[in-house]
Amino acid sequence: LMEGRSMLPMTMPPSFNPPSFGVTVLGNSHGFDKSGSTSGYVLWINGRGVMIDPPPYSSATLEREGIRPRTIVGIILTHCHADHDAGAFQKVLTGSPVVVITTPTIYKSFIRKYAALSSLSPALLRHSHRYKPAIIGEPLRFQGATFHFTYTLHAIPCVGFRVDWRGRSMVFTGDHFNNPPALQKLVEKGVLSKARCADLNHLPLQQTDLLLHEAGAPPIHTPLDVLVNLPPEVKQRLYVVHTSALPEGCELRVAPTGTEGTIRLDQIRRGSSLLTSGDEGPGSRKKRPSIFESHNSSGNSFLKLAANEAVLEDVDEYAESELLNPTSSMYAHLQGDSAMSTRKQPSEPPPVS
Repeated sequence: LMEGRSMLPMTMPPSFNPPSFGVTVLGNSHGFDKSGSTSGYVLWINGRGVMIDPPPYSSATLEREGIRPRTIVGIILTHCHADHDAGAFQKVLTGSPVVVITTPTIYKSFIRKYAALSSLSPALLRHSHRYKPAIIGEPLRFQGATFHFTYTLHAIPCVGFRVDWRGRSMVFTGDHFNNPPALQKLVEKGVLSKARCADLNHLPLQQTDLLLHEAGAPPIHTPLDVLVNLPPEVKQRLYVVHTSALPEGCELRVAPTGTEGTIRLDQIRRGSSLLTSGDEGPGSRKKRPSIFESHNSSGNSFLKLAANEAVLEDVDEYAESELLNPTSSMYAHLQGDSAMSTRKQPSEPPPVS
């Protein structure tokens, strides 16, 4: 009966065995890149997936990557910009039920926003999933891992987090304006309190096996110069996310995408983290080191950053210029032209598939 008919080849999705603890990057670009997929991630905990800011059409992406939809049991929503929450809205309305994890402030904003856009009642949206509130300063247990959430600095309420599993850890910054000189100017102008500035400058970014740090589009994201000036032991565990590309010759690395590039933290040697036995993680009362402090030196690497005239030229106007009128050089890595490259660097990252 099929004689004379052209047979379309059947393509099967790749087989994929999730790690016990690790992360798959579904997309790594920013919300203004017309050719790239905006950032989205699957955090794997004991073989189950927790999507972080699932990108639009993430269901199709999961199918293409060979990830079974029912392995996804939760969503972490960092904030309510469309390039971060549109996929979450799609996910809670389709497929198997999931748990949405975020702070009460962000959750209320998410429900209010998508009730207005979809003309669905807020009650209906809330009944499409389960909600697990993330409380700042309190550990959150989910799927056998422990999360610590904190508010970062962005245009709207936004969270980052640290997750620990059997002695391994990952820190995800979320969208964050990580720029100490600019933050200090905001303190001087009365925009930030000293306590808030100190908290932002001492996020738990050092003591971790894997740091996913954003470097998105200006003016509300971290300039690449800041990440370049981090101590070597921090950059060794760092992947840049939420960016389209890095400049040619840059010593930083863009996170690998797809299941083939899955970062398998369960395969690293225990005790290889910068977190020593005397540290208790973000919940500890001990003073956390700044990300700009080097473990290999008694000095503060921030002083080296401050000494960089190219970075801190006209420092009195730095915060205002960076927030309101950023220079193109600060975010040249987002242009996506032929001068950009995602070339891998010689330093060894955590194991990937």
